[in-house]
Amino acid sequence: MPATTVALVRPRPSARLLAAAATLLALAVVLVAGLVAGSLPASAHDALLSSVPADGQTVEQAPGSILLTFTEAPLETGAQIVVTGLDGAQVEVGELAFDAAAASVKAALPTDVAGGTYTVAWHVVSSDGHPIEGTLSYAVPEPAAEATPEATATPEATATPGSEADAVQAETSVEGDARTVPVPTGDASTPLVIAGSIAAAAVVAAAAFFAVRRKIQDNEELRRNKPSEPSEPTEPTEQSETEDPEEPKA
Repeated sequence: MPATTVALVRPRPSARLLAAAATLLALAVVLVAGLVAGSLPASAHDALLSSVPADGQTVEQAPGSILLTFTEAPLETGAQIVVTGLDGAQVEVGELAFDAAAASVKAALPTDVAGGTYTVAWHVVSSDGHPIEGTLSYAVPEPAAEATPEATATPEATATPGSEADAVQAETSVEGDARTVPVPTGDASTPLVIAGSIAAAAVVAAAAFFAVRRKIQDNEELRRNKPSEPSEPTEPTEQSETEDPEEPKA
């Protein structure tokens, strides 16, 4: 009996499974892009770089202006500077002057104010369009009381080397300058968070892809191992034993 060859047709991958794998990969890419884009704006806003008077500074006399310097030039719309004293009364602030080259905002202040601590509240719109605000303070010393004339002259004290050094030190004044405020640079763990998110999304996408591929391979293996039905052999027709052989013709 001749051998019968059965040709197995290799099944094609299901179109639905391939579409599902492609969808999972696209979702993973969108997720990673969203995480990366969401972590950037936190460090994109401008910040206050320095101020004159500086925050916490005790000046020799009431300043005639307040100067705020930023990392980038702020917009001129929506800017405001408010100065208040200990009693809550507001100090009259002059018109704001913007210097784009120096990225600063300046406002005039009156000098005939009482001694005490003054608070500066500022509000500007940064160069990227986001509003930023903050506060700082400075102290103005109380005016010195005028000495009353004495009836009798006091003897002059003998100058000593130590007293002269103390007098020179007492007369030396330290002028306050703007203290640089460090610009926030963002959280150092942000790159690690972004890298971890990318790795997690890649693992999920890869697992989904290999799961679909494994499903397709299992279906092919089941079809390959399924036994085929053998074809029925054709039995040769035998001459009936009961029939008489043909007699030879004379």
